Amino acid sequence: MNLHGIVSGAVRRVNPYTDALVYRSRGSTQQADYSRVPEYDDPVPVRVQKQAVTQADLRHLDNLNQQGVFATLYTDGNWCGLNRTRQQGGDKFVIG
Repeated sequence: MNLHGIVSGAVRRVNPYTDALVYRSRGSTQQADYSRVPEYDDPVPVRVQKQAVTQADLRHLDNLNQQGVFATLYTDGNWCGLNRTRQQGGDKFVIG
């Protein structure tokens, strides 16, 4: 069920869509020095709604010792940040 599709019209009035590109992950390749380099498909243009990360998520990220700018993205479609059990994800979003 696409809940975002149901509520996006109302949410759009408060939080407008932003253009973004999605690079779907194709996994990674192993280099001669045994390091791994991610591979991505060609970019797909999408419209996203960007929101701040919740306080609970920020605490979780702080405990992981992650740095950078974190945001929550809502869009139509099935994009996967990371799903370790299925070995899927790692899709990259470029906003702006």
